[in-house]
Amino acid sequence: REQLADEDRLVRIAAASVLAAFGDLDDIGLLSDLLAIPPSSDADECERDGLLLAMKTIAELNRS
Repeated sequence: REQLADEDRLVRIAAASVLAAFGDLDDIGLLSDLLAIPPSSDADECERDGLLLAMKTIAELNRS
């Protein structure tokens, strides 16, 4: 989770992928908050898409 705030966008993208695989429903709120923040100057569309994909993956893995 700490790596989602890293200065390197590639580290942030990798962190979102890891969170998608190992995160829980509480992480959806964190990812949603990150998406509400305006993109940084070095962000690209891939990063925001990764956050969305992580949210969807976590939600699907935790369906009851």
